[in-house]
Amino acid sequence: MIFIKKNFIIFTGLLLLILFGTVNPVSAIEKSNNQSKYSDEYLQLNYQKTILAGKIDSLAKDNGKYLPYFGGIYISNDSQNVILQIVKKNEPQPATTEYEKYQNIINFDESIKIEYVKNSYQDLQIEYEKLNNYFENEKNSNKKAKLINNIKVYYIDTVNNNIIIEANDIQDSLLRNLINKELKLTTVDFKESKGKIIPFSSLYASQQISVSGGYCSVGFRAKINGVEGYVTAGHCVNGLYNVLPTGIVGKRQFSGSLDAAFILTNNSYSPSNYILYNNGNVTQLNTIMSCPTLSVGTVIAKSGYYTQYTSGTVTYTSLTATINGVPIYNLVSTNATADGGDSGGTVYIPTNISGGGSLAGIVSGGDTTSSSYSMVFVREDYIQSAFGYTRY
Repeated sequence: MIFIKKNFIIFTGLLLLILFGTVNPVSAIEKSNNQSKYSDEYLQLNYQKTILAGKIDSLAKDNGKYLPYFGGIYISNDSQNVILQIVKKNEPQPATTEYEKYQNIINFDESIKIEYVKNSYQDLQIEYEKLNNYFENEKNSNKKAKLINNIKVYYIDTVNNNIIIEANDIQDSLLRNLINKELKLTTVDFKESKGKIIPFSSLYASQQISVSGGYCSVGFRAKINGVEGYVTAGHCVNGLYNVLPTGIVGKRQFSGSLDAAFILTNNSYSPSNYILYNNGNVTQLNTIMSCPTLSVGTVIAKSGYYTQYTSGTVTYTSLTATINGVPIYNLVSTNATADGGDSGGTVYIPTNISGGGSLAGIVSGGDTTSSSYSMVFVREDYIQSAFGYTRY
């Protein structure tokens, strides 16, 4: 977090991702020059495709569940098309109500391109949740610890239409037995991964949020029962009523799908929606428009005190990682740059809508050696649902 002379808290941000595996020290990287690698035209086009993908995603559900022929959706690299994945064997029969809806979906917009795949997204979600439930409820601590020590991360890989488990030893009998015999998962593939997951919260001294063992970044301002404060990463603070220079921890959850804390600010600080590190076009967080449904390929930006402004695209929308030994589920991963001290920072859509960028979440962590989850973040809507704050 950064404080300016007038004692306004500025929202800066970067994720801290600590996935399954051990943690290595991190070397410093070159700071951002705050210049976006995307043109304004590209950002506008990508935002349009993100909105379109969100509409298709909604149409592809019935009572909250994805339709059996829906395999997934993502945005093409050039943002010209939305790729709609279809499970051909599950296509509805002609002359039925379901077929009429199917035709409306695939012909909703001329930029939609069809890609046939094997697995339905419903099946991918079911098997992903089976993995999450296993690590949440497994009582054999020795077995669980061995698996966590081997598994680096797992996620739904929308583009390749499967679940990927990255592990140090993909031939490990304990891991193979879990997937093939205990859980009987059929959509999983394995990837050997020797990289290390780096904590971003306790490596560099700076004038940000001072926390036990280091520094973090502010995410965004909010109010709970009329009391002003800000949201940061849950792993940055020790627990409820932990006293920080900027205030006191009023809410905290560091489990399930949440890594977040709400800090009630003291009289010396007043939170702001101004984004300290920005691309020059989007300098504020808007409080009117909610974040659109994120798809693989959506451009996001992050503002954090160490790496400052960086941007990238969403790579996975359902990823499980272990942060400080605690499995956190349903994280969103990106290829944006992040590093030590950025935990809790702001993640947003770098397009001006209703006077600012739409808030997507806060940084939780990342792996600087990875091209697909160099930064992961917690979804803002999950935080709001748990904490019940209002933004202003």
